[in-house]
Amino acid sequence: MIIRLKTAATAVALSTCIASLAPAIQARDSDVGAYLTGQVGYHWFDNELNLENRPEYGLGFGYNFSNTWALEFVGSAMDTGRDDRSEDIDRNQLRLDALYTFSGDYVMKPYLVVGAGHQAYQIKNADNEHETMYNAGVGIKHEIDDFTDLRMDARSIYTERTESMNAAVTLSLNYLFGAKSRAMQDSDGDGVIDTDDECANTPAGTEVDEVGCEVIGDDDNDGVANDVDECPNTEEGAEVDETGCAVTEDSDNGGVKDEDDECPNTPEGAKVDDKGCPLDQDKDGVADGKDECPDTAEGAKVDEAGCRIFAVEGVETKLRVTFPLNSAILPDADLPEIEALAEFLKRYPEAKVTIEGHSDSTGEADYNQKLSERRAKAVRDRVVQEYGISPSRVTSVGYGEARPMADNSTNAGRAANRRVVVTAQGSIQKEVE
Repeated sequence: MIIRLKTAATAVALSTCIASLAPAIQARDSDVGAYLTGQVGYHWFDNELNLENRPEYGLGFGYNFSNTWALEFVGSAMDTGRDDRSEDIDRNQLRLDALYTFSGDYVMKPYLVVGAGHQAYQIKNADNEHETMYNAGVGIKHEIDDFTDLRMDARSIYTERTESMNAAVTLSLNYLFGAKSRAMQDSDGDGVIDTDDECANTPAGTEVDEVGCEVIGDDDNDGVANDVDECPNTEEGAEVDETGCAVTEDSDNGGVKDEDDECPNTPEGAKVDDKGCPLDQDKDGVADGKDECPDTAEGAKVDEAGCRIFAVEGVETKLRVTFPLNSAILPDADLPEIEALAEFLKRYPEAKVTIEGHSDSTGEADYNQKLSERRAKAVRDRVVQEYGISPSRVTSVGYGEARPMADNSTNAGRAANRRVVVTAQGSIQKEVE
């Protein structure tokens, strides 16, 4: 008996291996529905029953509740006899099986089967024998086409009365009444099967093309479908862009089409109004897009950048301080002029000055040189220390008796030469009127 079970199991195992090597062909979409089954098989009896192993034939019907679960009612019959051929026996069987098929997008799928039933042995010149049987097994199912399956399974069969363990291999051909093929299904009912339908959820009643997508019109014949055409009434023959609107030129790239542009040569980058003319908020003649000074007062003269034009004018002030003979002390009478120099330097912060000290020719030249330097430094110290002018803007220098401005042979000439002089220059910007 063990050898017979191994033989049956080997047959199904071989079928399962073949199924595992099968290509991933897309299976039907749904198996749900009733089916008829015709079966042929071979039955091995337990050795203790002393019955001949013979072919078996069956007919039944089933119902697939899903792609995995099914119930099947089968009636089968076979002729057998005693191993010593002393009797001919007819064995008839009715059984109810539950099948579980493993899901997957393959045309060959393994399944499990378990069931129970009743069988009777009709023996000539003897009473019939009845018993309950139970079976369990594994198999492989092959989807031949949209409505036909071929199954092969191996089962172990236990009979309750004789407590025997039998085995069988069964080949079944099933015809399905409710199956739905993916290859033929049309889920949205648009006349294009799902495998060819690129728009699978088209609303019912929608006109579609050969790939199942909605046919969208082009009322103005501009080559842009109505659903994306932003200008649905374009004149026939007009060149249009991807939005279906007529292509028009904007020569100055101002954002206003030439046909509406009253200022067609606006400089690039200038902001324009709805007529295509440059905006000039401060009315200085320079468009806002190029105006670097957009808040210029009305009427002011501006340059090409829109900024006010200023003229630079030079200004200067002079200082002359005279000293007594052999003295570098600042005379009180000249202090107001020194203050005026400091105020000038404050008013024109870009101005720098050099304070020049001089002497007459009385005495030695070296002494006069140092005396002229002290006189210049006295004025510089007053400007820096008293009025806070930066030392870097004020320089002092002495020339001794080398640069007389008058004749040193007279008292008046010598008095004029004992001096400090300063010429300070600055500049101011004045608006051009």
